[in-house]
Amino acid sequence: MKRSVQIAVTACLMIAQAACADDTAQQVQRFMAQQHERDNFQGSVFVAQNGAVIYKGGYGLANRESRMLNAPDTKFRIGSLTKPFTAILVMQLIQDGKLKLNGTVCDYLPAYRPDTGKRVTIEHLLTHTSGIPCYTRKHGVFQEFGRRPRTVDEFVHDFCSGDLEFEPDAKHAYSNSGYHILGAIIQKVAGKTYEQVLREKVLDPAGMKESGCDRPDLRLDKRASGYVKRGDDLGDAPFIDMRIPFAAGAMYSTVEDLYRFDQALYTGKLLSAQSEEAMWRWRPGNYSYGWVVRKPPNVKRDGTRTVISHTGAINGFNSLFQRWIEDKSVIVLLSNIQCGIGPLEAMARGIRDILDGESPKSPAQSDAPTGKRRL
Repeated sequence: MKRSVQIAVTACLMIAQAACADDTAQQVQRFMAQQHERDNFQGSVFVAQNGAVIYKGGYGLANRESRMLNAPDTKFRIGSLTKPFTAILVMQLIQDGKLKLNGTVCDYLPAYRPDTGKRVTIEHLLTHTSGIPCYTRKHGVFQEFGRRPRTVDEFVHDFCSGDLEFEPDAKHAYSNSGYHILGAIIQKVAGKTYEQVLREKVLDPAGMKESGCDRPDLRLDKRASGYVKRGDDLGDAPFIDMRIPFAAGAMYSTVEDLYRFDQALYTGKLLSAQSEEAMWRWRPGNYSYGWVVRKPPNVKRDGTRTVISHTGAINGFNSLFQRWIEDKSVIVLLSNIQCGIGPLEAMARGIRDILDGESPKSPAQSDAPTGKRRL
């Protein structure tokens, strides 16, 4: 009799939890549908909590010519969301004893200019504290590369070797150059291309079959085209040769694959617990080893929660990936309209409100700022 009561209670709890999850999914769906209707969002979304998928869906067109719709398996360029992957490859090489955090650029790239390369370390590159100028701020880089493409080593020499803007470790300043250099170091130490190492060491172990490095010659099924707003209309995003962003921003992925990435990070398949702890330790500027690490206020209880995240912006695309550690929540937003990171962050806050049982605050209608070549 007692056993029967326990079974009945457990069944009731499971039914109640399922009903609660369904209600949460419906709230997320309604919220994101509103964002699409208000021109705030076009793309794909994925939300999970405590290892359970809450909601996944797509909004708007992946391609205006073919009328293909966005869906959870649509492939988007993710821009700087590539950086956490590069950081994981670096941490793996450190685990294997092939790199050192305090090793300098010249230790691994002997041809790099010694006056700066012997002072900038791997840790400086990971945390954007190197002082090396960001090549995406240099006038004419994209045109010059288009006239004469470079190898990775040539690109580092021509565009990632400027005079330091400040002494290493003096402050934090976001620099795509640092991650391009890390990609070159990964290739040199591993003896393989960055793309090969990424596939073997992260994508395959995590089961990310729909992700990779984009290239000019790469043909992909279910690929989203990138767009920018021009007045009241949408136009094709300006072309960018994906060899330029390289290890700083050349990846494509899907919301489903990024959830697989999130889940793999809990298993030890990619990094040891010690390496993960080092990678996600809070540092000044809220930027650790390839990840933004913050402790935003918890609206449900006293104290704080840890959110580990990154965003991306590249011609025609924006991306957001958030991992909330305490309740193992993940929010992924991939957009094929370049509308800035702010709207995606506001939407993620709304989704987080829903997960917390609160009413979401809706972002204002998007102005969709466009045109900046930021990775």
